Amino acid sequence: MEGKELAQEYANDLKPLRAIYSFLKDRRDNCQRLVTECEEHQAWELAEEFNAEYIDYRQRCKDIGAIISSSQYSIQWLRTKHEPQGPGVSKLPYTKREVQVDDVDKVLTLQNTFETTYPNLTEDEIAEVHSFLSMLSERERDVFVSIRGKRNTHSQTARYLGISESAMYSYLRRAEEKIDKKLNSTLQMSLF
Repeated sequence: MEGKELAQEYANDLKPLRAIYSFLKDRRDNCQRLVTECEEHQAWELAEEFNAEYIDYRQRCKDIGAIISSSQYSIQWLRTKHEPQGPGVSKLPYTKREVQVDDVDKVLTLQNTFETTYPNLTEDEIAEVHSFLSMLSERERDVFVSIRGKRNTHSQTARYLGISESAMYSYLRRAEEKIDKKLNSTLQMSLF
């Protein structure tokens, strides 16, 4: 079978996976909407249930999205008979490619530092997490740790800290931008 025919067969095989991805993405987005509605009505237990479902659907979307992305890369290679190149495509060997982390949970998720696993970290891992958190202002750190580390809701965090939700979102956005910038520079430097 020729490369282009094989590429088309793979592309056709991706159609059901794309449908599953679309379904899961819709469920994820619906759960996120329900979390917000429950928080607005102060239905905290129900909000937590929907948040757990949201986290599950988000992870499934990431997993399937990675499969789809990898398959598209292979299909492109089969069609062109050359390794795909361009924005977002690494030219480094597979074993040395940059780690791609697409969510702002990256510092805590990358180090498995959610509240339950933090006590099991090595001293080096704890120092690395603290180096990321130390560059944040006190309020940015409080908001980031509450939402990303302890998995509190946005409303709970704003109420606990005595700030408006818009201020809380602003602190969270700034914290995520700073962490994202530092993490990307750290990952780039670790490649060399």
